[in-house]
Amino acid sequence: MKFYQVESIKEQEIVYYIIRRMTDFCMLPEESQYLAYRIRTNLSPNTVKRAAFSIMYYCEFLKQKDLRKEEIWQLSFAFQHEHFIEFLNWLKNGNHTDRKGKLPSNRTCNMYLRDVLEFYRYLEQQGTEELKVLSEQENTFITSCGIRKHKMIRRFRGFFREEPSKGDSITAERIGALVAACTNLRDSLLLLLLAETGFRIGEILGIRLEDIDFSSRQIQVQFRSNNKNQARAKNAEYRKALLSPTTFSHLTTYLTQCRKNGYSDYLFVNLEGKQLGQPMKVQSVYAMLKRLEQKTGIASHPHQLRHYFANARYNAGWELLLISKALGHRQLETTRNYLNLEEETLRSASQTYFEQTEALTQISTLIGNGGQE
Repeated sequence: MKFYQVESIKEQEIVYYIIRRMTDFCMLPEESQYLAYRIRTNLSPNTVKRAAFSIMYYCEFLKQKDLRKEEIWQLSFAFQHEHFIEFLNWLKNGNHTDRKGKLPSNRTCNMYLRDVLEFYRYLEQQGTEELKVLSEQENTFITSCGIRKHKMIRRFRGFFREEPSKGDSITAERIGALVAACTNLRDSLLLLLLAETGFRIGEILGIRLEDIDFSSRQIQVQFRSNNKNQARAKNAEYRKALLSPTTFSHLTTYLTQCRKNGYSDYLFVNLEGKQLGQPMKVQSVYAMLKRLEQKTGIASHPHQLRHYFANARYNAGWELLLISKALGHRQLETTRNYLNLEEETLRSASQTYFEQTEALTQISTLIGNGGQE
């Protein structure tokens, strides 16, 4: 029997998530307040939804162990560490779900625990004690300007070991086959834009007509928190992408032939049914890709086309930093994980990058030392 459930509440195009106790249908106040706080900090709805389920799973775990989260603060370092390790193993064994089938990966279990620890950090900010198992660790990253930065963060040392992330790309031939199998201009344009801009699916679905610069063949990603289809640009970003003449011609044909007066100002809208003219949602994109898989035998998802963009640009001679900026990544390591490259190729590319940005990294060192030797 499950003791908790996640519910969603929509208020003026904004979706909030709450966790409710099933025995008396009462809302868990601190957990639900935290989820509302994450929405207010412009975290994407999908990320907040995942956090809601992560915390709900943790509540189920506490219930089975006959524990309250208030008791966790009082545990010693060793028992706190053992507690969260036990939660990871509980997840890994599939105890968080009634569904039978493939067990969650180490990466997924770690992700759920990270969400729970973020909730505990939120509680710390409200005046509670600090978790003893979160130790300070220096994190080094490269900014979009090529500056090496250092930041102290508190981390849990005990996550499962994860398999190295590998680029999950798709070939140009397969993309072409999917485009050819589309039954309307909207679907084929959507696939072309995903492959040609490197935008995330949420960014693509949030594009409005005002974001298209017809004079320069450019499309802009703009952060908006009130999109009707809950599409969201990650990290509150604003980026532009130049379209090829062929794809831009496809776009103008779609606008003139497939859209009628009275449609919304979103670029991608539903072309039929009760939601005619309303902005397209991400679920509709996955349903479209599933239909194309049945026709072509090619299984795909939107993020594969984003990986294709990264690999195609790298093979064309783009530098890692340039690809990273086009993708909207905050760290170069994320971009590197998109590329289907051998380890030696990655090492060589990184070495070249650091040699090219050596002056900038030296500047960051001087800044950190106050300009004194």
